[in-house]
Amino acid sequence: MLSKWLKRGNKTPEKDESLTGHPQVDFAPTPCAPRGVVIKGGELGDLEQKAISFTFPLGATGILGTDPGMGKSPNEDAAVVVPSQNFAAAIDGVGGYWGGDKAAEFLGLGLLTHQSEYALAIERAKKEMTDLQFEEALRLYGSSACFVGVKLFPVAGGRFISIGMCGDCRLILLRKDGTILQTEDESYIMDLIKANSISSDEALYSDFRNRITNAVRLAFNTEVTINPHLIKNGELDAQPCPVEVQTGDRLLLMSDGISDNLTALEIQSLVRDKTLHEAFQILAQTSLKRMQQMEHLIDEIIRQYLSHDENIEKPGLMNRLIDKIGGHQGPYTWLYQTIFHKARAKYKSFSDGYKSKPSRDNRSLIIIDITEPN
Repeated sequence: MLSKWLKRGNKTPEKDESLTGHPQVDFAPTPCAPRGVVIKGGELGDLEQKAISFTFPLGATGILGTDPGMGKSPNEDAAVVVPSQNFAAAIDGVGGYWGGDKAAEFLGLGLLTHQSEYALAIERAKKEMTDLQFEEALRLYGSSACFVGVKLFPVAGGRFISIGMCGDCRLILLRKDGTILQTEDESYIMDLIKANSISSDEALYSDFRNRITNAVRLAFNTEVTINPHLIKNGELDAQPCPVEVQTGDRLLLMSDGISDNLTALEIQSLVRDKTLHEAFQILAQTSLKRMQQMEHLIDEIIRQYLSHDENIEKPGLMNRLIDKIGGHQGPYTWLYQTIFHKARAKYKSFSDGYKSKPSRDNRSLIIIDITEPN
């Protein structure tokens, strides 16, 4: 396989179509009660195995799930749905501090109780922390979580969505006419894009990709962004919110375990003309496959880049070089990263056809199809 890959030269690789058809795995989400639920924790595979289905009274059906994905344990992601209130939210506990899973859990409980009354939801989350024993609450002092929430509501015969968010959890709205709307991540990389310091393509493989500029912090004041302007077909700050939705539109809420591995355009391509169940399975399986193949995909694009150097073509030298500089630790990490960035900038996508640098993380995913009003 490697020899075939090296002979491709700088040809853009074909997209892996193995997961874009109709998934064969049995998939039977558990129906959710109208009062709602918070889901968290779990084991790898629970995104599908323990998924939950729901129906909104205003006319929508959906599925949500979460699991640890790969690379991080315990699962710091969560998901919330309150069908009776036409509300759902994806949550991502912030890594790097002890208690990201607790921050996600507490915020989930707050959103379950108060839905889009975000200030009240956050106060409930803070109370969950302060009600703990002092020593345990102190350990959670630096914990925080990102989220994106959506509420469907009626206005003058139409239906609209309102959005609340903190951080880099993402909402994508796929219109039945092909239009793509999505939230702007509250992140350092988005600030660089807006400052024209980095392109949208470079952001897909930047080392700064997951540095957030906002989050729900349990021990500090939080400013939730309400109804932000959305990206429309790649144009920043182009669509005001609330947004009217129509039958046939599809909403997706996700943590960066999904969005770091797949762009909005790729997601649209994967789930176009797929049923709700098929769409959920395809995104779950495709994001997991990219996590599983992360090192291989990165090494492969580096090998392709280096293979054009005649000095690297000596038998065995390529493998010895990759072994020497490969990985994410050690004295040659800077060289590995430098070559990777040059390779990705040249070839524009990986051997599986996707543009984003593969990432291992926890996963939270919600898909909502807008249907005829009940």
